[in-house]
Amino acid sequence: MGGGWLCEHLWEHYQFTQDRAFLRDTAYPLMKGAAEFYDSWLVEDGNGHLLTPVSDSPENMFYYTEPNGQQQQGGLAMGSTLDMGNHS
Repeated sequence: MGGGWLCEHLWEHYQFTQDRAFLRDTAYPLMKGAAEFYDSWLVEDGNGHLLTPVSDSPENMFYYTEPNGQQQQGGLAMGSTLDMGNHS
């Protein structure tokens, strides 16, 4: 989900330079594409929240037990902190 984070740099560049041509021709099309991707990727969780459906969670590994009783370690989750955190 780094696309949204990278778009922040585009916006900051525009804010610093006030270059409307850069915003119109470069930054806005990229930010719009990222927003459209997020709109198509996020899913509702049944409680009115939008989450990333498949997410890697390197900051929070967890253990689970398979149906055969074997314990495993995982990091894939819905809406991990890495994806859902406000990075600004």
